[in-house]
Order: sequence, then C-alpha cells, then structure tokens
Amino acid sequence: RESGVPRNHVFITTKLNPSREDPAAELERSLQRLGTDYVDLYLVHWPQAVKPMRACPCRNGSEPVPTTSAPLTIAGAQAHPSPSENSL
Repeated sequence: RESGVPRNHVFITTKLNPSREDPAAELERSLQRLGTDYVDLYLVHWPQAVKPMRACPCRNGSEPVPTTSAPLTIAGAQAHPSPSENSL
C-alpha cells in the first residue's frame, strides 16, 4: 500500500498450518493480518497425511509426536470459495 503499487500487480501467497481444523477461518485471519481481501495462492505448510488422534514415536523413542487430521484440513483448504462449486 505504501509503495503505491496496485494490488493487482502484486502476487500474495500465504500458508495454512496443517494442524488447523478450519482453513476458511484461518484464511480470513491471514487476510486481516495482510490487510487485503484476497490472496493469489493459499498453501498448506508442510502437508502431511497422518491418522487422526494418533501419536507417532520420536526417533529416540522418548516422547510421542502429536499429530492432526491433516487430510481433513487439506480437503477444507481445497474448497472452492463459492459453496455451490464444492463437492465436499
């Protein structure tokens, strides 16, 4: 905004943490933080497919690593902005 470059001349990318369960709400928060009404690319940061509610042991076996329902998060992030276009 301060540069005077029009928004349509800037490509903005943001990422979604795969542990988030509501990608649309997270996107809204990102838009507010960025001060824009849209982004050009919405990525899933460090995509991973794991079983929900299951912990995986660390390499050294000392503590479990918490996991999330990443496939559900990814499906939510892939949702089309127009609900009528979604098959989810």
